[in-house]
Amino acid sequence: MSTATSSVTPAASRPPLPNPPAGMPRIAPHLFYRDVAAAADWLVEAFGFTCRLRIADDSGLVVHAELEVHDGLVMLGLAREHAHWASPLDLGGRMTHRLFIYVDDVDAHHARAAAAGARITIAPGDQWHGERVYEAVDPEGHRWKFAHPIFEVDQTELKRPSTPLSHD
Repeated sequence: MSTATSSVTPAASRPPLPNPPAGMPRIAPHLFYRDVAAAADWLVEAFGFTCRLRIADDSGLVVHAELEVHDGLVMLGLAREHAHWASPLDLGGRMTHRLFIYVDDVDAHHARAAAAGARITIAPGDQWHGERVYEAVDPEGHRWKFAHPIFEVDQTELKRPSTPLSHD
């Protein structure tokens, strides 16, 4: 009887790798879509991301993409690859998160997103916490909030107003 040998070097005898790996942030959201290719294309067009990676399966179906914005990274995955992954479309539009991203110009970013067909849920406006923000929903229902700072706020004195923003 023969024994299979592994070509993988045991971890204890390998030199340590940088953590996180070069080019990867410490934390990166991983969003699930029914159509990763269409989502990546739309997010590049609407929100100005740069697609740095697309991975396709043997049939050519894009199953993973990585999008950059300045020093941030968002990963996209194919919802149907795992039973516990879902697009908001699979959940009746319900979400457990919203991505918050700083941009250089909220109004220009909003105009670009609206022109690409983003559903704007909160129009650009100055907020009590010192930022100009707007919120949008992508074609599969992921929620995005974009902001840029407009004035300094003492974080130790920050208190939420009694009437928060409304969201649709």
